[in-house]
Amino acid sequence: MVAGVVQRPGPHKVFFVAMVNLLVLASHYPNYFFLEEVMKKSLFAAAVLAIAAAAPAVAWEGKTVACYKKVWVNPTYTAKKELVMAAHSEYKHVGKEVHEIYYPPVYKEILKKKTDGYYVMKKVSCPCNC
Repeated sequence: MVAGVVQRPGPHKVFFVAMVNLLVLASHYPNYFFLEEVMKKSLFAAAVLAIAAAAPAVAWEGKTVACYKKVWVNPTYTAKKELVMAAHSEYKHVGKEVHEIYYPPVYKEILKKKTDGYYVMKKVSCPCNC
C-alpha cells in the first residue's frame, strides 16, 4: 500500500550528521586555537539545526489522506473466427440401423490486441494508525 505521508529524518539523525561533519573538519585543521573557534561555531550551528529540524516534526503530525493498491488491468482483445471445417452430416450403419450424425462447424479464433495491460491505483481502506 502507498500512503500519502511524508516522513522527515529525526533530530537525532541531523545532530549525528552535524557531529560527524565537525569531526571531519577538526581533523583537517591542526591549529588548536583555530580548532576551538571552529568547534564553537560548528556546535552552535549543529544545535540550531537540530532545534530547527525538530520544530516542524513536533508541530506537524502527518495524517494519512488515502491508501491505494496497485491493480493490474488485463489487455483487451478483439476476436474473429475463421471457418476451418463446415458443418456436415454423415450416415453410419450401426447393426441393422442407419444413424445420421451431425458434425457442427469448426472455427479457429484469431485474437488481435486492442489495448495493452496497465496498472491502476485503486483506493482501499487504510489500516488504523491509532
